[in-house]
Amino acid sequence: HPGLAKRMVRAGHELGSSGYTYSDLGTMPSWRRRLELDLTQHVLAGATGAHTRLVRLPHVDEPAALFGGRWRAAQDLARRGNLLVTSDLDSRSAPGRDAAQIATATTPT
Repeated sequence: HPGLAKRMVRAGHELGSSGYTYSDLGTMPSWRRRLELDLTQHVLAGATGAHTRLVRLPHVDEPAALFGGRWRAAQDLARRGNLLVTSDLDSRSAPGRDAAQIATATTPT
């Protein structure tokens, strides 16, 4: 959605990345993880002119989910200058959930 991304940047919002295919970055080799994030950077730059260092690991909806391969992926991303973003609210952003359901799940009560 390049139009939406442009509007977000114009409004002053930060963009972040979850990789190009939203695959589990903790289960793939480091070369594929770099490729996932590099492809996303190219798409963001092409659509908005923006570049981001914010990364939310797919399938890591809360800090407690950072272990094993996902923890190693987070460390690798940090060494390469990325800032890891997570939440203490589970977005439940599984396939089949629409934006309103995800927003409701991540809005503190």
